[in-house]
Amino acid sequence: VVMALSACKQNNEESMPEVGDKKYYDITNITPEGSQKIPFVSELVDLNDSTATFANTYTLLDGSEFKDTVVSYINGKDSQVSVKAVFTRQLMMFNRDSIEFVEGSEKVMYKEHIDENTVMGPARLVLKAKANGTEVMIELSVEERKVLPKEELTTPAGTFNCIKFSENKVAKIGDQEFFSQTVYWYDVKNNVLVKQADYNKAGEPTMEVILTKEE
Repeated sequence: VVMALSACKQNNEESMPEVGDKKYYDITNITPEGSQKIPFVSELVDLNDSTATFANTYTLLDGSEFKDTVVSYINGKDSQVSVKAVFTRQLMMFNRDSIEFVEGSEKVMYKEHIDENTVMGPARLVLKAKANGTEVMIELSVEERKVLPKEELTTPAGTFNCIKFSENKVAKIGDQEFFSQTVYWYDVKNNVLVKQADYNKAGEPTMEVILTKEE
C-alpha cells in the first residue's frame, strides 16, 4: 500500500527515479491500546518501459525482518498496481498460494499526472481462498477515489508541497467487512510519497506512514 503511488511519475522529466533509490519511512499502527512504530525501507530494484519493481523491508518489533515485493505495471503514462498488493494487510491471514482469482479487475490504475482535476476509476476483485480447510470468498474494492487540495507538509526528510489523494478500501472476507479510507500526501515534483494515513469508518486514524529519509 505504501508504494501504491510511488510509480505514478515514471516519465516525469523533472525527477526520474533510478534503480537503487531508497525511501525510508516510519509506520505507526494506532490502536485503542496505544501506538507501535516500525521502520520500513522501499528500494527501487528494477525499472524498465513496462514495470517498476520495489523491494520492501519492514523491521518488526522483535527485530526480525519481513520482506515483500511490489510490481507496478506502467501503461503509457499511467501505472497499474495489483489490487491484492493494495490489500496486503487484510490478506496476510491467508496462504497466498491458496488464493484463486474469480472475477473483476486484477489491477488498480494510478494516473501519471495527479492534479486537482484528476479522476480515477474504482476497482473490484473477487477471490476464493481456503482457511482451515474451508473455502472463503473475498471481495476487494477500491472506491471513491479523489484528489484533495494541496498541502505543504514537513517531515524529518524535509518540507514538501504535496497533492493529497484519497480512496476508500473495502474488504469483504466471508461474513466480515473491513473498511479503511487511505489519504496520500504525494510530492509530484520530487516523485515521492511523503505521508499516508489510514482511517476507520468512524474517521479515527488506524495507521500513519511518514517519510524520514531519501537516498
